[in-house]
Amino acid sequence: MLAERACPPPHCTPPRGANRVDSYWQVAVAWAGDEPGSTCVRCVYREDPMMRLPGWLLSWLMDKLMPSAIESLKKAAREFEQRQSLPN
Repeated sequence: MLAERACPPPHCTPPRGANRVDSYWQVAVAWAGDEPGSTCVRCVYREDPMMRLPGWLLSWLMDKLMPSAIESLKKAAREFEQRQSLPN
């Protein structure tokens, strides 16, 4: 299991129109999959939106955005695994 928390940001100003996320946490758990050589990973990530949002809106956003984010992570993991299996 891996656990992360935000650390103080470097002393630099974020680009105009951008907000720096300075409060987040993430937990990732990895274990051997059912197929030989496969690995399963589960991540939970939470960041402070830095504004007041209703709980129902946050839940709706997570429901809509999380599936595409998970698919993106899966694709990146498959591509990484393929690159690792190529001869040097």
